[in-house]
Amino acid sequence: MFGYMKLTLTIFGLLIFAAGPVLAQGSTDDYGNLQDALRAELERTDQLIERAKEAVQASQAPVARLNLEAAIDLQAQAWRYFDEKVYPRLVLRWTKQAREKAKKAIAAGRMNEQSEHVVQAKLERTTEMLERARELLVNQNDSHYRAILESARDNLDKAWEFYRSGQYRAALMLANQAENALGKLIRTSDRDLRNRLNFERRSEATQQLLERVRSLLTEGTSP
Repeated sequence: MFGYMKLTLTIFGLLIFAAGPVLAQGSTDDYGNLQDALRAELERTDQLIERAKEAVQASQAPVARLNLEAAIDLQAQAWRYFDEKVYPRLVLRWTKQAREKAKKAIAAGRMNEQSEHVVQAKLERTTEMLERARELLVNQNDSHYRAILESARDNLDKAWEFYRSGQYRAALMLANQAENALGKLIRTSDRDLRNRLNFERRSEATQQLLERVRSLLTEGTSP
């Protein structure tokens, strides 16, 4: 079995060795008609890679960086074969693949920038909610409310740290948690404040009525 496999591999290797010069020669002949067209394709890809480099530098998105690196590697191989005047089909295939990778890098960079703006807006809005919650609870000593407020503040601080390090998904997750907790806290505090104000108004109205009754009884003008 081993001898059969060894013989098969040997024959396959000889076939490849024999076919290599033929393929290379045929590819070299093709360059007379394709060189200008291939160069144009390669230069077009070079321009797109430069745009991708700018996008990656601006966004610092890991996915964009990986696609850019793949594009650069593919394009380097394509240029190498072009300079050696061999395998024009591979040159064209690799430069087109490099172009697609560069497009993905640009798209990932734009998406990252959009994510950055979305997360920043969320963090700023949640920070405003935190300040509002603090103002509402400034005169309250409820330990439960205080615990919720501190937990939301910790999550928001961590969210800002993730945002500054470019980890937008983690930042958004913690910002959402803080926003939900603060929203419930503010709604509960507003409800408690309304109930307290209603109680105070009713108490004041009752006190005024008692004072009026007291005054009437003192004057003796009412039956």
